[in-house]
Amino acid sequence: MSINLAQAYCSVYSQMDKPDPGALIVSDPAAQETPPHPHPQKQDFILLSEFAEKEGPIKREVIGQPGSFNIETFVVRIMSVAQPSSEQDWQAVLEIASFPEISYAYVHYTNLFDLHARGYVRPIAFAYITYQKNKIMDHFP
Repeated sequence: MSINLAQAYCSVYSQMDKPDPGALIVSDPAAQETPPHPHPQKQDFILLSEFAEKEGPIKREVIGQPGSFNIETFVVRIMSVAQPSSEQDWQAVLEIASFPEISYAYVHYTNLFDLHARGYVRPIAFAYITYQKNKIMDHFP
């Protein structure tokens, strides 16, 4: 008497305890819904800034629409930090509560080597600014 492999599998599977589908948690980020934007008219944006030798902290490029966000004050704030001397690149996650609305930023600092810059390095910062806390805090604890 020969037993079909598929029949044997089905009979064993039917005797097993099946998990409750409601107890399963899906960890796929694409399957999770994004909560509604707290400020529908405000969009996320990217900011490139540098510490220029003569002008001090200045913005170089803004990608996106910052709206009423005070970019000049933010650039001074992120470029006025003391960089650890042992690290070439480093990151910071900020909660910006001093502006009219709370926003969040991921800032990546680096130095570009430049023969014409002071000390032969040009400190720059790439910042991603958003109004949704989960976009930053969930990915950069």
